[in-house]
Amino acid sequence: MSSLEDIVITTHHRFSGKVHDHKLIKNEDYHAREDDLCYVCGLLLHKSGVVYHCVNFSSAEKDNDCAHFFLHKTCALLPLELKHSGHKYHVLLLQKRPTIPGSCNVCGIELKSFAYYCHICPNGYQICVACVLPLTDTHISTPYHAHKLTLVPRLSNFRCDVCHSVDTDFSYMCYTCPFWIHLGCSKLQAVLECEIHHKHPLTLAYSLPQNYRSFPKPCRICNKELDPTDWLYYCLSCRFFAHTKCATSPPPYKEPDYPYRDSVQIPVPEHDPLLQQCIKKESISWLDDDTVTPPHHIKWLEDDAVTPPSHINHWSHNHQLLLKNKSELSSLDEEGKSPICNGCTDSIFTNDDVFFECRECNYVLHRHCAQFPKEMMTHKKGYPCKLVGIQDSVYDLWSCAYCRCLRNGTQVQVDIPWHQGDSVNLDIGCVVLPREIKHQAHHHLLVLRDDFFNRFNCIACNRKTRKCGSVLNCYSYALGCNFSLHTKCALKPLTVTHPWDPHPLHLIYSPDQIKDHPHEYECEFCSQEIDADHWFYHCDVCDLSFHFGECMDQFLRYSKVKFGATNIKIEAHQHGLTFVLNKKRFLPCQRCVADTFNQPVLQCTPCNPTCSS
Repeated sequence: MSSLEDIVITTHHRFSGKVHDHKLIKNEDYHAREDDLCYVCGLLLHKSGVVYHCVNFSSAEKDNDCAHFFLHKTCALLPLELKHSGHKYHVLLLQKRPTIPGSCNVCGIELKSFAYYCHICPNGYQICVACVLPLTDTHISTPYHAHKLTLVPRLSNFRCDVCHSVDTDFSYMCYTCPFWIHLGCSKLQAVLECEIHHKHPLTLAYSLPQNYRSFPKPCRICNKELDPTDWLYYCLSCRFFAHTKCATSPPPYKEPDYPYRDSVQIPVPEHDPLLQQCIKKESISWLDDDTVTPPHHIKWLEDDAVTPPSHINHWSHNHQLLLKNKSELSSLDEEGKSPICNGCTDSIFTNDDVFFECRECNYVLHRHCAQFPKEMMTHKKGYPCKLVGIQDSVYDLWSCAYCRCLRNGTQVQVDIPWHQGDSVNLDIGCVVLPREIKHQAHHHLLVLRDDFFNRFNCIACNRKTRKCGSVLNCYSYALGCNFSLHTKCALKPLTVTHPWDPHPLHLIYSPDQIKDHPHEYECEFCSQEIDADHWFYHCDVCDLSFHFGECMDQFLRYSKVKFGATNIKIEAHQHGLTFVLNKKRFLPCQRCVADTFNQPVLQCTPCNPTCSS
């Protein structure tokens, strides 16, 4: 079978003097550098072989065009015109740049450099140079197959053993074993500049590298799981993996990132509590006597320009609370941090400049927490629901049904009318979550739903979302976007402090957030490898990482609990006790004799520093 059977070369021409300002000379044994590319086909030069380069190559500066102008020998001898079996009607002309944006009609790769074009057909038939060159190579030896491959120069419809797609193409076939490959796949570039991943070039691999097979790898373009035995393009620095067809195809349509300025944004910044953001975004439906107008005592809460009253009597506390400015903070804790709000158990250092404080005890409230009503009506699932605020003893801990955090602040009991007699307890921030929320990890709106019919895994923790409380699903679920989040995962903080690291740990929801990290991530707590395609916490300075779920929760268990309450009276002890987190070892509880290390305890300092109840 002749390799020229379907090609008739009509004109022979050298490129010298046509595509470069200076004369080109032939180098019989050029040793190519890593980034040396052929100017015509855009492919890497062979490590050692014949090339054409500029006569000024040796004296040119590194940044000069002459230092980087090379031609393969076969590319330098390309004809200006040719007839191709894929387009028998007209002669194709060689041109320097594409006249019509598009892709090669043979291999499908987007055209960026030299190509052959039909100037007669309205659809602009075009073939890249890389698809013309192989037709002169009837037998090739490759690093990806043990036997020699033979060119099949006629168009054939078959299933490619590389991309697994059925397509009509020229091909190479193995006559020793049943291996058949598209011509386009055989000419895939070893190094690819990809528009979707513009940080680094992508490297071609004939299978998923063994070091990255611990977890299933999704294609970062189409989100479908990669077969470890398939060819793929990857960037180790960014842990970016993609199907060859996805990486070489034009970028898929991406919806614009709408600002969603009127939506509640999570995770919330450290100094912008969730409740305050919900109020500012007007996402709360205050219902008073079956109307949608807010109660009169909430008016100043929704308008920052209105000055709050100088003192209030709050339903959650026995003493009067006075209006204070941040500059009037009376005390800081032992670590120099600001006081903690008894309502939401977040720091007083927020975007609000004022707060309420009790003169007689360690009790403070944010401006917005202080005006949260004890009872109100709102809508859940279209039903009117009664919300009742409850303030238990400071040492009685409870778990929020949404975020699952242990707390001792204000809890809101929500009656559920569609489940007779049922109720759930929520934090005052979680209870005002709107139905539609915007999360930084996804470009669509997320919708708050029950988990009863959800069939997807949580993108954060990779666990089932059924029977785990409420979930957030993508608003574009009907269009095929299956992004799902447990509500408790969505409400995790962006940054956390950890006793094992002097720097804050940052929430990582995409490997792209960390630069140049080719090696695996290992959890410091359990010493197991972390699947970087799901969320985790990481310190870029110390290169410390923690699993997103239980491993980090060990240290965040009491992060939403306010400690420090004093003069707590109980019948079992004659002195006032202090509510603290015990950080000393070998201090048993005086009642049950259980170990109290890293546990909330009531401690008596006057009679015995080690006395706990």
